[in-house]
Amino acid sequence: EKEAIKIPSFLDDNLDFVAKRVLYDNLVLENTTGNLRIVDETASLTNVSSNIFGGNILLNGSVSTKQAVPNFTMQLNLKSIDIARSFNDMELLRNLAPIAQALQGQLTTNIDLRGNLNDDLTPQLQTLAGNALAEILGARVNPEQTPLLAKLDERLNFVDLSDLN
Repeated sequence: EKEAIKIPSFLDDNLDFVAKRVLYDNLVLENTTGNLRIVDETASLTNVSSNIFGGNILLNGSVSTKQAVPNFTMQLNLKSIDIARSFNDMELLRNLAPIAQALQGQLTTNIDLRGNLNDDLTPQLQTLAGNALAEILGARVNPEQTPLLAKLDERLNFVDLSDLN
């Protein structure tokens, strides 16, 4: 049986970082700066900023393995990011608002999430709680991006979804 990933209790470290390019999962973050603090079986990221999807990201959050069930908090601010690129590359955004992948334009959003983690530190989706506030800038609808909108566009002859702005 696999053992749960734990942040060692003896770690007590603080790291300020600057990186021209960070590869995380399938994401490429550029000009990344921030702070990582590890203490008391908790890793905290503070004021992590980066360029991504033609815009900017600011992240604050933590992962704690101190309790029997590990947990996390995350505040994610995305500013003027490309909607199509971000929803294509970020599974979190696809899960939060799948219909948005049909939009083309820019998005500014604040996402505040918390929840429990599995033993491998991936989120337990059923425990997620939080909120999101989004502003869509200059967006156009591309009905071909989602099957539902494509079918609606075919059947509704009194509205052309590609004309929506």
